[in-house]
Amino acid sequence: YRLTATEYKEKEKRKHEDLFANHRDRFGCLLISLRHTILQALEFYHLVRDERSGLLQRILIVKKFTNRTVTT
Repeated sequence: YRLTATEYKEKEKRKHEDLFANHRDRFGCLLISLRHTILQALEFYHLVRDERSGLLQRILIVKKFTNRTVTT
């Protein structure tokens, strides 16, 4: 059984659509995992930043306290 030109075109079109759908799904998964990684990195950055600002605040408090004790 040989395909007619129209059937062949349809078959090719379907094959390309399937291929495109497959690529689209893989790309979607890639984007999702990339987004997840970025979110994790941001979360880590904020944690580190909060830690550092907390540490700086503690240092300033200690400095103020030691300066006060030294001057009096």
